[in-house]
Amino acid sequence: MFDFDPARSGVNPNERTIGPDNVTRLGVLWSRRLPDVADSTPVYRVGRLYLTLRNGSTIALDARTGEQIWLARTTGPKITNSSPAIDPSGTWVYAYGLDGFVHKYDAKTGQEAVGGGWPARVTTLTNVEKESSALNLANRNLAYPI
Repeated sequence: MFDFDPARSGVNPNERTIGPDNVTRLGVLWSRRLPDVADSTPVYRVGRLYLTLRNGSTIALDARTGEQIWLARTTGPKITNSSPAIDPSGTWVYAYGLDGFVHKYDAKTGQEAVGGGWPARVTTLTNVEKESSALNLANRNLAYPI
């Protein structure tokens, strides 16, 4: 999730790959043109990057190659720049849509979960409200500002 944990500490205590001794040797691994502007901080889980595009789409990319794995689109009158969130098991990705709902996608396939409260409405005022705060998961609950 955005900024690593529910407390938004920005610190991964298990990070061992990048550190002060090698950060200056980092380079570009790949570059990719996306269907729209990447307007969120990507979230990472097991070789995949998930991010929200300005047009409300959620996209999954292979972190090693940049290849698109899946794309889920929503439509609405505004833009969003909210980061998605991944549940701790890595099974689901949650993302705002431009349609006033938070959507729940299968992390592997992008198939949307429908039913049982999903998608979850967060606003009926899509013509004036823009969902922009990053979604958060804490204590098995999805949190979003209201």
